[in-house]
Amino acid sequence: MQTTAEAIESGFPENALAMLLTALFWGFFEGFNYVVIFDKIGERYPSKNRLWDWGAFVCAVMCILIHGAVGVTPGAVAEMLCTLFLIYGMLIVRKATGNAWGCVLIFVLYWNAL
Repeated sequence: MQTTAEAIESGFPENALAMLLTALFWGFFEGFNYVVIFDKIGERYPSKNRLWDWGAFVCAVMCILIHGAVGVTPGAVAEMLCTLFLIYGMLIVRKATGNAWGCVLIFVLYWNAL
């Protein structure tokens, strides 16, 4: 369900509240889901290398496919690479620190462009 257009078209207090709620809920659950998927794949296919993880790679590719950042134009390739590095890096940092809140904050503050 797309609520962004309706939220932007509404008046000031309503649009700000609607966008804030959308970003918080969407960002929390998307960031949390990537961490859960990353952990499950990492348990099934553990990696001994500090900078390589199958779970992070699968999540990064999955994010590219889910968000439709697939294309052959230079802009689309740049967007795919940025998404790959962002998601992969986010999950590798989570692996190193054990803290998943950074993943949630990336999706709340950066991905939803607040």
